[in-house]
Amino acid sequence: MPNYNDANINYNDCTVAYGAEVSEVKPDGSGDFTTLQSWEDYADGQTLASQWAEIYKGGDLGNLLIGFWTAIPTANDYPKVYAPLSERHGGTISTPGAFINADTANGIDVFRVNYVRIEGVTVYVQGNYTGIYLVGDTGGIDYCLVDSNMVVNDKAAAGGTGIVVYSFDNDPTGVVVRNNIIYGKGILSNGIAVNAELVSIVNVTLDNNTVCSCATRGQTVSEDSLKMGDSEVYLTSRNNVITGCGVDDYIWPVQGGVTESKNNLSSDDTADDGGGTGHLIDEDPAYLFVNNNTDARLRTGSNALNAGTTLSDFDWDAVHNCADGWRPQGAAWDMGALEAEGGGGVSPRQSRNPSAYGIPVIY
Repeated sequence: MPNYNDANINYNDCTVAYGAEVSEVKPDGSGDFTTLQSWEDYADGQTLASQWAEIYKGGDLGNLLIGFWTAIPTANDYPKVYAPLSERHGGTISTPGAFINADTANGIDVFRVNYVRIEGVTVYVQGNYTGIYLVGDTGGIDYCLVDSNMVVNDKAAAGGTGIVVYSFDNDPTGVVVRNNIIYGKGILSNGIAVNAELVSIVNVTLDNNTVCSCATRGQTVSEDSLKMGDSEVYLTSRNNVITGCGVDDYIWPVQGGVTESKNNLSSDDTADDGGGTGHLIDEDPAYLFVNNNTDARLRTGSNALNAGTTLSDFDWDAVHNCADGWRPQGAAWDMGALEAEGGGGVSPRQSRNPSAYGIPVIY
């Protein structure tokens, strides 16, 4: 049966919410549930909003819709889906963790539920589906957190988006998308999309995400313009690394605005189009990562090393948690989702087969 934990909660620490009901979701049948949707079908009817799904490797966890909850989530009483570090991806395609196949539906949909947290999940996307989709349709998704997930399109069918924050006639605030890794492999259309429709005002923060090789755009914003009024996106974007996208690495708000933009990196000239300082543009992905399509660890000599700005909201990366105090490893924060151990990056010779990554072998 699910466990109850009475530890106190802080938005950025590692303790369990007070009274949270923690359920193990294990595809092999040894946990409380075998699929995420079977957990949600139980959780959404409970009077306690702090229903947590701890997910494990061993098979496809199944598509998930979080919606229509009986309990009203708050900052201290909220739903959460997370992979413990032992079950989490290692930041590269060759080190997957607990996963969802998004080949017949979106991987995770959050529909009109505030304060939901999605942490450490791997989602494989195919076709016109989305890895993680937050939908505020006349209500919900305030203060939702999407943290340290990995989205990969390694299928034959093109299209889709890694992470979407979407509002229809609603004004969500406090949504945070951080430390996520998206491997588009030239197939996934968009990395992170923020869309506002029908007089919506959307406030979103994007921090320390790494988006590689999307077919169209890495960071994209859509704002509807209607006779009754404009929809607006207000975006904070810091320490993101977006490279190798087919049209633009970054698109910025026009009808809304940029709340803050600092220390973003692009392989084209769009990282600094939102204003702000500390950006790096026209960077060659071959000299940033071990491999732009499969391994987003920063390599030795990468200009993204120690090039980020220090943020007060968190100090971990995609493969560590808040108990580790992982950032910074060097003189300053790294850009992107993976903070290089020791501050020095990964040497090509540390790869088992460096030439397979298109990187000259160094001896």
